[in-house]
Amino acid sequence: MIEPMDALELRDRYRLSKGEAAVLFLLIQGKSNHEIAERLDSTVQAVKNKVYHAFQKAGFTTRADAILKCQKVVQPKTGLAIGKGNLPLD
Repeated sequence: MIEPMDALELRDRYRLSKGEAAVLFLLIQGKSNHEIAERLDSTVQAVKNKVYHAFQKAGFTTRADAILKCQKVVQPKTGLAIGKGNLPLD
């Protein structure tokens, strides 16, 4: 399971804003843009913008690419398994 500290590590690793890290944290758990928008009390367009900027900063090309690369960042210490987690950036 993705732990709250993993989101902070991803934020630092990819130099993301708080909002971009929150969106990425939920995205790598398999959430859709609509689900992320609901969770963050935001609009789908705002989520899409944050996804775009996070992908640009981190060099991701697809959601699958983001998931695979993020697993490599957090897996060595946590044994990552995609699942539910509390959003640590609130």
